[in-house]
Amino acid sequence: MAISFPRVIPDALKLVGLDFNIEPMDAQTPLRSGKVISKDLGPALWRASFTTPPRTEDQWRELQAWYMTLRSLESFYAYHNLRQYPKAYPDGFDGLEVGGNPFDGFASLEGATGGVVLSLGSLPETFAFAVGDFLSFSYGTSQALHMIVAGGVADASGEVDVEVRPHIQPGWTADTPVRLHRAYAEMKIVPGSFSGPTDVKSLTSVSFEAIQTLD
Repeated sequence: MAISFPRVIPDALKLVGLDFNIEPMDAQTPLRSGKVISKDLGPALWRASFTTPPRTEDQWRELQAWYMTLRSLESFYAYHNLRQYPKAYPDGFDGLEVGGNPFDGFASLEGATGGVVLSLGSLPETFAFAVGDFLSFSYGTSQALHMIVAGGVADASGEVDVEVRPHIQPGWTADTPVRLHRAYAEMKIVPGSFSGPTDVKSLTSVSFEAIQTLD
């Protein structure tokens, strides 16, 4: 069976995605007057570092094979392992319902305002979003990953507005599913960042960095 891209990270690899941070495309120019002119040159991208526990020889070979299919040319889906669920639901969404049905972990995108506010629906009543929670959704051929910077609680209709960063890009459509569990970005491995064992007999961690790609 042919491998398709973007790839997912198999749970067996035990990759831990940490240090998800925004890498803005900003520029600054100081003027003789002392004023500093700032310019936004493009969409901010997520950059992350990944590491594993010490690997056995077989585990290293499995991870190496996964990496060799990607190198820095192909993409994969990456999420923050320590923030797989919203803060208020660390153990998942069991017991939550929408319209009498179990909540599946997806909201619906109802709208966007000012490039930073998302209106979400199809949520359980009183569903809570906290600062630092992640959510993701597709727009066009790209995948958006946002962090909540101002949270909120869903009303009786299952709707809530939250403020997010980075800025919302144009191209989104209403009723798009919004992922709240393992919200992910599409990323590529940064060239030269992949580090593995020099001796396959040693129990050594594997690490690399990756940066978001928008198609």
